[in-house]
Amino acid sequence: MQTFVRHYSRSQVLLERLEQCLLHLDVLSLDFQQVVLLCKEHHLWSALIYIYNNALNDFVTPLDELMNIYLSKRKKRLRDEIQDKKLGEKLMDYLAYCFAGKSYPRGLIPISQKDAVKMQILDYLTVPGLSDDERPYPRLFTLLEVDTKEFLKVVSLVFQAAPSTSPAPAPSQPLSAQSIVKTLIALVLPPRRDTKDWPFNQESQVELLVFISKQYAARTIDITQEMVQRLLTLLSVKEKDTGLQSVLFEERQEALLSLLRICPESLYKDSDIIELADQSHYYEVCSYLYSKKHNYEATIRYRLKDKTHYKAQIFDLLRSLLHECPTERDRSHLKKTIIENLSELISVNSKSALIFLLETFSQEERRSFLRLLEPYPLLQYKFLQSLIDSGDTTDFSQSSAGEIQQLYIRLMCTFEPEKVLGYIQSCSDYEIGPTLKLVENLPEAKSHLLERTGDLLGALDSLLTRLDALLTADLLHFLEFEKRIKKVFDDAVQLCQRNSQKLTKTSEIERLWFHLLARVMQFKMKVETRDTSSSVQVFGLLLTGPDHVEGYTHKEKEEEKEKEKEQEKESGNE
Repeated sequence: MQTFVRHYSRSQVLLERLEQCLLHLDVLSLDFQQVVLLCKEHHLWSALIYIYNNALNDFVTPLDELMNIYLSKRKKRLRDEIQDKKLGEKLMDYLAYCFAGKSYPRGLIPISQKDAVKMQILDYLTVPGLSDDERPYPRLFTLLEVDTKEFLKVVSLVFQAAPSTSPAPAPSQPLSAQSIVKTLIALVLPPRRDTKDWPFNQESQVELLVFISKQYAARTIDITQEMVQRLLTLLSVKEKDTGLQSVLFEERQEALLSLLRICPESLYKDSDIIELADQSHYYEVCSYLYSKKHNYEATIRYRLKDKTHYKAQIFDLLRSLLHECPTERDRSHLKKTIIENLSELISVNSKSALIFLLETFSQEERRSFLRLLEPYPLLQYKFLQSLIDSGDTTDFSQSSAGEIQQLYIRLMCTFEPEKVLGYIQSCSDYEIGPTLKLVENLPEAKSHLLERTGDLLGALDSLLTRLDALLTADLLHFLEFEKRIKKVFDDAVQLCQRNSQKLTKTSEIERLWFHLLARVMQFKMKVETRDTSSSVQVFGLLLTGPDHVEGYTHKEKEEEKEKEKEQEKESGNE
């Protein structure tokens, strides 16, 4: 064994392999004292626990060994963050295994031993004092000091453990749990809020409050009414040094809510909790308490003020409130309150708001929504967007539906002008004349509408005006805008190509293409007077595009083919 250990103790990686080997050996075949000393010397904590558990069926001594090592380093002020963290994690893991009835690092503790092991560990941890440590409950104190949150998770396993089939009588679970909770409160929470130099910081104190509240709400522990009242007050108050109570803010609010949902109303006064919660920005708590009073204005107002995940769930809250309304009068009052908060509801989620509004309000009621949103054009646009995307415009007559389209396009020109062209290309439920006025400053969209009216030269001019503006403005930075310039020019060419195949007269085709050519040449002459090299760059780019006269040559080729066919017929007849 010594040779084996010497071989594997040369590096940290080999020590980890050594520990894995020890965890798979038959412990009864080993020299117990030699292996224990080896584990302590090289910090092989898992192997140390395994040897004690399996060789001596002892679950307390390895815990005591680890605790003493941690306390010894603490007293001597020998700080090693990496080793301290590993040791702390090992302590928490081992306790969690014991309280869950598992054998470390694998397997299960025999059913006949489960309760005994748990009680042995608890008896060890809850010793009130030690001769060499002046702190109360020094072992609990130490574990809370190592990692409050993780240790509380371990303690929760004590409360949640299912009763075993052991013949030994189980301890009184409620009494045991209450005793542990009282001890934890005495250790972690200061007697007064202004107590100085308290060993546990605010985060640890909040962790304990949240832990007790969750356990009580889950009915895994039983605590006195006095303790419930104390928890309600401590969770509600605003911390002095955090302004917005940033320390576990959401966890505190959740814990407070869980308490309020389960404890009798006689234990607290609504107005007092609401006042404290409002000061602490626990708006969901306020919303919940007001909903119990059927104060719909305050319920909705506070839910909308909440910054956590509850705000996004407001539509579920509204459905629940509508379902629970005791009278039709209350229902009407709630619907009125919803309409008053319409703009904020849409700002939360426009699509969810639309679904809720469509299922809750009648057609006559919904017709007023657009007017109510006039002071909020962006929200009005989002509401219309959701309405049109859903395809449900049954709330509006045929004449007003056209007005809705015009309003939607006007708002789109303001908030998302890049989407206008795509929308008017995919939709035809709008009047072209009024829409042309709306898109006056969007050349591509204007060109599309003019082409639909048959004004091909006007459509082409709109694109060329855009091209002219781009080239004039961006000539000095031509390469940066190359794709934009080429896109507009290609759109103009494609317009000519598309319509060359529709026009019946050669003169009309020529007029269209020569109009494009003339405008391009005008620009060429204009830029040549300023910068010849830029002019060459521009026209080099444009001429590398598609066959720009394809539409015209195609028409000519078609005419030539028709002439050839006629000549062949005449030859055949002869």
